[in-house]
Amino acid sequence: KICNDGLESWQQKSADYPLSLAAGFRRMGLPEPQVDDAVERVLNLVDKTINGKNGQWLLAPKSWAAAEYPLAGYQNGEWISASIDRCFIDDDDTLWIIDYKTSDQAVVENELEGWLETRKEHYRPQMESYAALMAEVHHDKTINTALFYPDWDRVVQY
Repeated sequence: KICNDGLESWQQKSADYPLSLAAGFRRMGLPEPQVDDAVERVLNLVDKTINGKNGQWLLAPKSWAAAEYPLAGYQNGEWISASIDRCFIDDDDTLWIIDYKTSDQAVVENELEGWLETRKEHYRPQMESYAALMAEVHHDKTINTALFYPDWDRVVQY
């Protein structure tokens, strides 16, 4: 929503989001006792994103950008589809593919780097698949892939 409508629009409508998010969580079947915590968590992550240096970079207007960008293609003998959280072309004409990630577990500060590296390797096949799909559409671009962790305002590049 922020990527498509802009930060100012998001902030003007911010009072509506808690109720909207709660309704969405209920439709997804989240147990009622967990709804308020989930809403708070999402809004906290959005706040960290819009106030973080990397989050602002990801959300800023670009010459070409998309959020929840749908892609499909044929890879390794099967049809696959994907929805890219955020993709854009930067000032250097590089295409970025960003996948937003969160953690439901506490990560101790002195273990963060190792934890991020483990998660990076876990998601490597997914990000390689996204890059291959995107290369079919944007074959003339250098493609960078990265994970974004709003909890720590961290971009973990491949």
